[in-house]
Amino acid sequence: MSAGNYDIVIEQGVSYGLSLKYADSGNAPIDLAAFNCARMQWITNTEENYTFTTTNANSGLYLFEFGSPTASGIINFKIPASITAGYNFTSANYDLELESIAEFYSGGGPQVIRLLQGTVTVLPEITKMTCSGVL
Repeated sequence: MSAGNYDIVIEQGVSYGLSLKYADSGNAPIDLAAFNCARMQWITNTEENYTFTTTNANSGLYLFEFGSPTASGIINFKIPASITAGYNFTSANYDLELESIAEFYSGGGPQVIRLLQGTVTVLPEITKMTCSGVL
């Protein structure tokens, strides 16, 4: 199965959330229990490299997780407003992959599946203040 195409739009300075369901052609969810990691990488138009994984230990930067139960096929991705406010790029290319716990075949390493690919567009923020005053 080839990767789906999905373009992400993030408003700078705003909380961003995306919830995906990995499903078969009949829309039945695919259980994610066989996978130990989801990973996504962005390469921006300013040549910055952003890497996100479900093994992230610092949830202050982002939250990337498999939904519970894993049988739901849900993958959640969230970035807080404090992080998107610092984005200094306008576009990026990305892909999202899953890595299995088990080997693809004996000695072949884990199975890797590319789920999505596309672009990330960041729309610039105009309002640069908090409710308690100007930043």
